[in-house]
Amino acid sequence: MESLASALKLLHLLAAVVMFGAGLTTAFFMLQADRAGDAAHMAATARAVVRAERLLIVPAVLLLLLSGMSLAELRGLPRDTPWLVASVVVFSLVGLIWLPVMWLQGRAARLAEACAAQGQPLPARFRRYMIWWYRLRWPESLGALLIFALMVFQPQW
Repeated sequence: MESLASALKLLHLLAAVVMFGAGLTTAFFMLQADRAGDAAHMAATARAVVRAERLLIVPAVLLLLLSGMSLAELRGLPRDTPWLVASVVVFSLVGLIWLPVMWLQGRAARLAEACAAQGQPLPARFRRYMIWWYRLRWPESLGALLIFALMVFQPQW
């Protein structure tokens, strides 16, 4: 039983690291490409970021959810444990923020690809997508940090 709990903890930790690390990394590369202002550079970067979100972050989020639920069950935690409820609520809110982030990334990628193909600069609409993308990435990242804190400290309210 203890080895199963340890394996689940390891999977949970690895999924959290992948989710948070990939999120920060993709944000960094999007920022760098955006600052360059080149449509072709942004198109390539945005395509890679969308792919990374699908291949790394989506599976990590699913693994987090499954391993977290399994750990709580294995430890016999009541479903109304306050820090666990708070973690699930913040996790859900972060997920709700992440959905428009994914939509904005996809829109920005397609717009940058179209501009690059036509040899045109990125339009004002692209800038609006990116402004909202940046605005949403902050609460998304801070929410993930809050979940980490709740998991580590498990406050007894």
